[in-house]
Amino acid sequence: MKKFNLMVFVYILTFVSSYGQDTLSLQNALEIGLQQNFNIRLAVEDVHISSNNYTRGNAGMLPSIDLSAGFTKSSSNTKQEFVTGNNVDKSDARSSQYNAEIALHWTLFDGLKMFISFEKLAALKNQSDQLYKIQIEDFVYKLSMQYLILAKLQLDLKYDRELLQLAQEQFDWNHKKFEIEELPKTDLLQSEIELNRQKANLILKQQEQRSSKRIFNQLLARNPETNIAVEDEKGLSTSSLLIFDPTQILQKNLNLKLLESEKK
Repeated sequence: MKKFNLMVFVYILTFVSSYGQDTLSLQNALEIGLQQNFNIRLAVEDVHISSNNYTRGNAGMLPSIDLSAGFTKSSSNTKQEFVTGNNVDKSDARSSQYNAEIALHWTLFDGLKMFISFEKLAALKNQSDQLYKIQIEDFVYKLSMQYLILAKLQLDLKYDRELLQLAQEQFDWNHKKFEIEELPKTDLLQSEIELNRQKANLILKQQEQRSSKRIFNQLLARNPETNIAVEDEKGLSTSSLLIFDPTQILQKNLNLKLLESEKK
């Protein structure tokens, strides 16, 4: 009876963990995340703004043209009597007047201020570019690490189920031997304790997996309860090494590059 209960227990855990799962490769997860991540979207907007501002015209190095135009319209009533006896009586007399003006301004030299302004715009553009790349670098790192955590948990759960099955088989074997008085009760109780321990380990590991999936889904900007499955360790062997190359961390770290540019 206990063996049957174990089979039902393992089946339910396996069914719940696999039902409706969306299997994602690390590459696909990164593509989705980079498109949906809110901070990266904001960084993209900052890059667009700084790129649009980075012009010689905004630094005052190009001529500016001012154009103004006006329109005046009036309506009046006039009633006049002259000594000669003539009278003027006009109602709703209307008049219209248009005017326009165009002016060209070009500062040829303002004591290097225009060049300094242009350099500041260039620095702001470079900084926004670096911040954008930093956002991507940090996001790729966080998402990839969370993906690897899920892959490890997925593998751990596989082994935990196997250990649970072995513990159940050991308990069943000991129970049969105990019934024919070939095994002391202490050994049977010990195998039962081990069986319960493996059940508890499996439940705890599944809770940890659900928590990690919520974090992973939040990074992808989607429903935290979305069920997913990740690639196994074989599928990760190449991609994980490409992303986490310790020899390139200091050389390519964009945060360090940004700090160096701010010193200048």
